[in-house]
Amino acid sequence: GKFVAFGGFNDSTLGVWVLDVDAGKAVQVIAGHFTMPAWSKDGKRLAFDLREGDKREIWAVDVSVVEGGFKAETR
Repeated sequence: GKFVAFGGFNDSTLGVWVLDVDAGKAVQVIAGHFTMPAWSKDGKRLAFDLREGDKREIWAVDVSVVEGGFKAETR
């Protein structure tokens, strides 16, 4: 399938989501002041930045497609 990652607001919740384009369903990967998601070249990791006050960090998660959806695991 095809997946699109995006950051923003959903029902007053900040975070990063991944949209399964074929199913039209979005799953929240992480909640918080995260923005700018970007896929690794092999599509197995998703990186995004944390912007909270003066704090700036780069985070990454391992991602995989599982039956009925999408799975992300932080390291």
